[in-house]
Amino acid sequence: MHHAKGIIMTQFSWPWTCTNVGDGGTDSYSLDVIEMTNRLTANNAPTTDGVIYWVDTTVLPFTGFVNASDGLLEPTNPAGSTVRIASGVGHVKGWMYANDDDVDFDISADLGNANATDIIVLQKNRTNQQVRIARIKGDAGTTATVTQNATVWEVKLAEVALTAGGDFSSLTDTRERVKTSDAGIVLLETLSPAGVATITSSQIPPLFTDLLVVTRAQQNGNAAYYLHMRMNSVVTNYRNHYIKLNNTTVTGNSYIAAVSILAGPVGSDFNGLENYSSSEIKIFDYARLRSATDESVPCHIKGGGDTVPSNPMHINGRAAAPLVAGDNVDTLTFLMSTSETVIAAANFVSGDQIEIYGIW
Repeated sequence: MHHAKGIIMTQFSWPWTCTNVGDGGTDSYSLDVIEMTNRLTANNAPTTDGVIYWVDTTVLPFTGFVNASDGLLEPTNPAGSTVRIASGVGHVKGWMYANDDDVDFDISADLGNANATDIIVLQKNRTNQQVRIARIKGDAGTTATVTQNATVWEVKLAEVALTAGGDFSSLTDTRERVKTSDAGIVLLETLSPAGVATITSSQIPPLFTDLLVVTRAQQNGNAAYYLHMRMNSVVTNYRNHYIKLNNTTVTGNSYIAAVSILAGPVGSDFNGLENYSSSEIKIFDYARLRSATDESVPCHIKGGGDTVPSNPMHINGRAAAPLVAGDNVDTLTFLMSTSETVIAAANFVSGDQIEIYGIW
């Protein structure tokens, strides 16, 4: 946008039509204006973050697409030497990107260098005025790197390890979700488990920092029930420690090599009243685990009432091996039990609900 010479701008607003009125200027918007506008409003870490969390099944308008763009640009190896990037929406240093279909790279048809690691990127080219998914080849025995300069800007989606013959060996998901300067929370899934003893969520992408699980559960009758949780269907070597307040009595307990993480007691039908208990489970740093120790996936849980709406609990639980470094927590399974320390199955009842949120 062009403004009259000699005017010192101390305040400025945009975008406006270019009618030489107010801040409107006399010319069209430059690429610099568009880039900075989008960077200010959308992406706080443009060197690493490129995937927008977009799961709306509506076809994007004005794109000419015929399918939804709700695949989160997930990299997979569907068969053989094919590396596939799913549909999705991205953001590359001020420019938006979207696709509505898989983008495939056949490594065997275009071999790389011996024992190299190629990368799959979102590539912005200001000269060509395009953002596209691209494969960048690494030199023999080395890992390719992204280019980030005034003309070309790349954000990595995946790493592709190659064999000595330059063919496909393995795939690593390196996506990072676009994060603004403000913290945020996104509802990933709502589970309604009435009539079953267990229910599993498999809708957990590795695109957030932490997970938050909010549960609401109730049981008929005056028996004690407990909600348990497992990660990735692992059934051994969890660690639980809790402190429970029962009216004026404080009790504590801990047990090692448990079959699950205790998520708290569940309220019962007390004097004919539906007494729902709530738990909030915070799962820290669940994606691409940085450690292979028993301490790798810590949880903090605030649990609700027991047979009467007292007995709040504060629980620290940890998932242990076989969760290993580099893994994601891909699934969460919730189990209703009549026991605090083992799984003695009991069904969830009507109205029970579990919500899973992603936090950045």
